[in-house]
Amino acid sequence: MLSASAWSICSRQQSRGFERLDCSRAAGRPRAAPALLLLRVCYTTAMSKRLQVVVKDADLERYTRSAEAAGTSLSEWVRQALRVAERERSSGDVDAKLALIRRAAGYKTGGREVDIEEMLAEIEAGRLAEIEAGLHNPDGA
Repeated sequence: MLSASAWSICSRQQSRGFERLDCSRAAGRPRAAPALLLLRVCYTTAMSKRLQVVVKDADLERYTRSAEAAGTSLSEWVRQALRVAERERSSGDVDAKLALIRRAAGYKTGGREVDIEEMLAEIEAGRLAEIEAGLHNPDGA
């Protein structure tokens, strides 16, 4: 295990999204850090970021009880609560959104609406024509 002074000597290097410690100058240690340390560093830097939130003790106790009642860890409960709060928050001007919806709902096509059965028949005829012409690609590309 590296000592506290060795930690300050180790340098961090980024490579393809993973972080690696170079401890070649760390108190006579070999060039690479122990494998377990490298795996932990790679996991924590590639997979997540930490967010520290300061809350009152009473709030933390309530959050912990809520997480336990939901059958999740406190961290997962907080992540879910943040996602819900993000979804509930309106992005943009509500009046502008409502005006666009009203405008779209009042849009008149002048009788140019296409019957769904007619549209499906045209699509199928096009596919059959492609197959007969040898242009059909079974992969859909």
